[in-house]
Amino acid sequence: MWLCCSSLAVYAQTGPLGELSEPPVTGMNQGVLRSFVVLCSDSMEAPWVSSLLQTMGRLPRLREVYLWSQRFPSQEPAVQNDTAIAIMPDSELAKALRWAALHDFSFVLSVEGQQDPANNGTIQIQFRVFSVLSGRELHAGTFQDGVFSEQDLYQTFWLPLSAVLDSLEAQKGQGALTVHAVPGTRISGLTEKPVSVDQSGETVIPLIVPGTYSYRASAPGYRSREGIYTMAESPAELFIEQERVSKWLIELGSLMGQFGELWAHRLLFNEQYWIGFGLQEYWIGTYFPSPDDRGRYSYPVVSLPLLQPGITIGGRLADDLHFLRPYLSATLMLRLNTSLLRLDPASAMVVEGKGGLEWKLGSGFAVFFDLGASFYPFCNGIYLTASRGGESRAPSTYLFSDSWYLEIPVYRLGMRFFL
Repeated sequence: MWLCCSSLAVYAQTGPLGELSEPPVTGMNQGVLRSFVVLCSDSMEAPWVSSLLQTMGRLPRLREVYLWSQRFPSQEPAVQNDTAIAIMPDSELAKALRWAALHDFSFVLSVEGQQDPANNGTIQIQFRVFSVLSGRELHAGTFQDGVFSEQDLYQTFWLPLSAVLDSLEAQKGQGALTVHAVPGTRISGLTEKPVSVDQSGETVIPLIVPGTYSYRASAPGYRSREGIYTMAESPAELFIEQERVSKWLIELGSLMGQFGELWAHRLLFNEQYWIGFGLQEYWIGTYFPSPDDRGRYSYPVVSLPLLQPGITIGGRLADDLHFLRPYLSATLMLRLNTSLLRLDPASAMVVEGKGGLEWKLGSGFAVFFDLGASFYPFCNGIYLTASRGGESRAPSTYLFSDSWYLEIPVYRLGMRFFL
């Protein structure tokens, strides 16, 4: 059992071993614990509210008491009769009922109090009890009594209301929810074990009513969906809208913030993995010269006679319900010297391995950043080192031998468009 309030400490009655005492009960609802949202008027003084919550904490079969943070004005016309339609939609009572339904509470208790100084300080209480399931008023009453000590307030004053609350049964029962989704959809969260939607496009799931449930739906060829469903009556229906996954992705990127890239990815297994092709170009790019650079490397724009077409594979490490998804990829590219019209004699190929993050901003658009290394096998490592001036320069450095060359780290950033 939990007792919740914004500023008042409330204590639950405990048994000899410190556990919450739950006397034996009988009837069809003996396994259902009751829960209340308590709504107080602005005329209720703090000791009255505290004593009310403490009294409710001694009720048997109690799961939770929650004190609504907003007070309602005395004599607020929230209810005109005993029907749910008559509850004023903007009243605190209506807000509390909606919140209680979303958080699986059984009842809302509205309490208004006035003290009559002319009658020995007698406190008069008006209360209403509403069912969260139906929105209808279950009980309404008025009682009054004199309070001569704090002990009276905390032990005996609220007994008339406590008797009414003790008579309430949490209104839960077995219900049936019909879920409409794409055939083959796997739904988890509504029941202990996942269920599948058959070829008719629907399935019937037995659920406790009322109740609030979190669910997740996934199907081959469709993006996963998750949501929260509040079942207030039975039978009920849930329609899950599912969007088809993209089959292709176009990637526009920048290598080291200098040279451009263009890749096309064929997406596999609900956009989880890909295989693609594309190229890196060095014909035109930006350059950040140092004071010691000379010649063509002393300008902010640089052009090299080099294209690197290749293939790439990769996989995301989180499903499509995450807006930030880590991934790993590997790329093999040939190095084409466009001035010689053949493979570059210094190094014919390069292999890249990268890990990165993809931030999906919408169903068809994402940005990415990855970090990795470029490995040049079967190459003239000394020549490649000399072409860089023979020294390491930020933001990357290198290792080499006479037959290989390793540049690390190498980073990329760019945009991805899902088609």
